[in-house]
Amino acid sequence: MPALFTALFSFLASSIFGKALMIGLVFALMAVVVPMAISLVQPFLDTSGFASAMSGMPTGFFFFASLTRLDFGMQLVFSALIARFLIRRLPVIG
Repeated sequence: MPALFTALFSFLASSIFGKALMIGLVFALMAVVVPMAISLVQPFLDTSGFASAMSGMPTGFFFFASLTRLDFGMQLVFSALIARFLIRRLPVIG
């Protein structure tokens, strides 16, 4: 009977702690890699095209963009797409 409890506890501990460790490692890796990638790509981005594109937008667009919090929503969408791309590249998950 004690061997059964030992085996059950060992299985549960390894599955729970193994998953928590893997999730923690992925989170730590993303917390380090994403800011590093942003700092590497940022010098190559040109914002003058973006400024000219925004000046061509009608004023009604800015009203609805601020009403629907488009600035926050686009950040969420792009970060989710990047996270999905990186997670699918992991050999264990993807």
